[in-house]
Amino acid sequence: MKGWVYVLSNSAMPGIVKIGYSSKDPEIRARKLGEPTGVPGPFTIECSILVDNPYGLEQRIHSHLKGIRNIGTEFFKCSPDEAITVIKDICHGKILYLEDNRKKVQIQPQKTVHDFEYWRGMAECGDAKAQSQLGWMYLKGLGVLKNESQAAVWYKKAAEQGNAIAQHNFGWMYANGHGWCTQRRCASCPMVSKSG
Repeated sequence: MKGWVYVLSNSAMPGIVKIGYSSKDPEIRARKLGEPTGVPGPFTIECSILVDNPYGLEQRIHSHLKGIRNIGTEFFKCSPDEAITVIKDICHGKILYLEDNRKKVQIQPQKTVHDFEYWRGMAECGDAKAQSQLGWMYLKGLGVLKNESQAAVWYKKAAEQGNAIAQHNFGWMYANGHGWCTQRRCASCPMVSKSG
């Protein structure tokens, strides 16, 4: 199962990083960690890596870094640079997607924007940007047969996570009768919110 391994930092905890994994977008995980009142500040995503076996990779990383691990936690006494270097060394070319926020770099090994399977894998892991991209691919028939219903499904998932592009495109589809139904104000249409 595809998922994310991430490196988080917190300005209130200099010299310490959190290394974990998630089947969902790392931004969701970082926000959840920042919710408790006992946390002194928000977490920053330093790096997120999409791989086929995130739990296994996380366990190998934790084992490799056991000498600097805060026992019983996913926190390590090292810089983000040190943690990311170790992760890249352990991955040995198994990275499907890497986003290094320290350098504002995105690496998509041997992938193109039109690679449907690539984007679908990321979208199924809960990545809002990938869900929006998948909506676009279905809407335009890029790498897959055109399917407005599927476009609406993926745009809605991304929109619910706050992706502005997906919110715009999902709204446009609804306003113009594209997607689940052709009637703009169909009460049974899932595009209509329960409150409205």
